[in-house]
Amino acid sequence: MYDLMIKVHTKFCGGKMKVKLCIKEVRERFGYTLKEMSKITGISSSHLNYLEKGERRATIDVLCQIAEKLYIDEKELYTKEGNKR
Repeated sequence: MYDLMIKVHTKFCGGKMKVKLCIKEVRERFGYTLKEMSKITGISSSHLNYLEKGERRATIDVLCQIAEKLYIDEKELYTKEGNKR
């Protein structure tokens, strides 16, 4: 599994926090292939693959789009560095 660490600005923490994306874990929990996830979310399977492997950074818009289409809270798509879900 590849970890993607992105920095998220937060006014509550007074700085930046690192988070790990869990897109692949969520996709597998639903039992979707990349192709199926792509059809559901409207995000190309190649872009989803890059996100899962940590080769691209996810924008908040993309995370919200995935969460909306899967009817989940966007917080399920990431976890703070060092925390386990």
